[in-house]
Amino acid sequence: METIVVKAGKTLVSVSQARAELQTTTDNVVKHGKVTLVVTSISTPNTTTSSTTTTNTNTSSPETPLPSCSTKLKAVYKEVDGTVSEVNSTDGNITLGGYDKNITFEFSQTVTTAGLSITSSKGATLGSLTLSNDTNISFTYLVPASLADGSYSYSTMEVLTASQNDCTYDTKTFEIAYDLNETALSMDVSDLFSTNQYGMSLAINNNRLFIGSRDENSLFIYDLNATDINGSRVQISYSSRVNQISASGNFMIVGVGKSGVIQEAYLYETNRTLSDIANFSTKLTNDGTNGYYATSGINTNTKYAFVADVRSDIVANDAGAVYVYELNTSLVDVNATSKKDDGSIIYIKANDGSSSDYFGSAIASNSAYLAISAPYKDNGGNNAGAIYIFELNTTSNLPVPIADISATQQKLTANTPVAKSYLGISMAMNSKYLVACTNNGENAIYLWEVNSTTSTQGNIVDITATQLKLTGNGAGSGFGRSVAMNDKYLVVGDKSATSVYIFDLTLPKANINDSQIKLTNNSLTLFGWSVAVDNNFTAVGTNNGKKVELFENPTTTK
Repeated sequence: METIVVKAGKTLVSVSQARAELQTTTDNVVKHGKVTLVVTSISTPNTTTSSTTTTNTNTSSPETPLPSCSTKLKAVYKEVDGTVSEVNSTDGNITLGGYDKNITFEFSQTVTTAGLSITSSKGATLGSLTLSNDTNISFTYLVPASLADGSYSYSTMEVLTASQNDCTYDTKTFEIAYDLNETALSMDVSDLFSTNQYGMSLAINNNRLFIGSRDENSLFIYDLNATDINGSRVQISYSSRVNQISASGNFMIVGVGKSGVIQEAYLYETNRTLSDIANFSTKLTNDGTNGYYATSGINTNTKYAFVADVRSDIVANDAGAVYVYELNTSLVDVNATSKKDDGSIIYIKANDGSSSDYFGSAIASNSAYLAISAPYKDNGGNNAGAIYIFELNTTSNLPVPIADISATQQKLTANTPVAKSYLGISMAMNSKYLVACTNNGENAIYLWEVNSTTSTQGNIVDITATQLKLTGNGAGSGFGRSVAMNDKYLVVGDKSATSVYIFDLTLPKANINDSQIKLTNNSLTLFGWSVAVDNNFTAVGTNNGKKVELFENPTTTK
């Protein structure tokens, strides 16, 4: 009769499991005479394991140890229509829609509810744990209010972690679908104006939201870090309409003028307290007799400010030109940077500029490239439009002198130009992509890669072959009226359908179009007229809707 020796150690196995293991050991002793059997407890690596050992000279292989702290998972879904379905997961990843779910953790070993806890990374409420059998723990997952909606628009990652005493089980990751509308904060200035065009222009930068109220001749600035964002509002007033805003780095340009055109442009330092921003500004000047006569066409990055005069006759009647200002100087001296040594103004033009191209209607840039559109260019069709892209850095990664920027251009068009599509009516650029929108019902935006290494100055790398066409599912004729992007998201406004489309730019390029989600707000007039985005927020403006909707971006994309 062999003696079974049990080494002391902490164990988390249940009584029923211990009895089962003892019976297994007894059966093996009866069957084989002398064997070695190892029983591993459910424990963390820091916990001493329990072993049940017999002394024997038999060389039979030990039984396979039970896995430590492992779980498999299944979730029971209760659908919106009341039907119930079950999905099993071997990798622990299960997609949950944005409504309450009954979830079961199925453990590989016997567990009890004593000392067992399950925590949510999103702060969700979890119903009481119920032991359905020796290995199954069931509970109700109550979707957080900010994520709850039966039909979803986006998703975020939820991590549920089960632990018992000193053992932390494998964490389980869920993708929780939710509606961005649930996170919306409505913003308005109804306390100041009874009727207004608040929200026709937008920008977000450095956790500041800038909103133009056109007919009220006002710019409103908000602190997105504030507990009460609406309450942080600061107003700057002008003598004419606020038509366009661009913000990047520590600077912002505001274009103001009459009849929807920019006739004056003001440059601000935005790395100030909100109340001080108005005190750190300068008016940009050029040699145009009518100022900056542009429907849009302003942009700033960390190094330059760009302002267009689309009615400039420097090249041809209404061919257009863009003026450049360096930002590595004080506001007092910034206008001097736009002039050559002889006092003449530096400007950028299209090499093939012609009458009524309106070069400069939209401008986009990053630290390396500048893109300027001529949406009325007859290129492959009447008013098919064209984009001109310029280098801002030399091959030595030094800034291109602004007097030389115009010589570095490359022309981009749609692979299949469409007449009256006005390519470049709006544009945006991040560190990787350039996006140019069309208008008048083509329902298309075009994307190019702009993160390639440039060749010699004045011979920019040809990016034509990187073009990708994106379309909006169910979009109207206003798709592309506005566009904004950062390195994670592309946001496209469709004013005719009172909708906004959001694309995931973290995916491979070929999958971007399929990632789109659509936000619709039929209660706001021309919702999607303007858009802005940063890492944390998406803002959507209106025309005569009197409101701006501010949405929290998901922390993790699909």
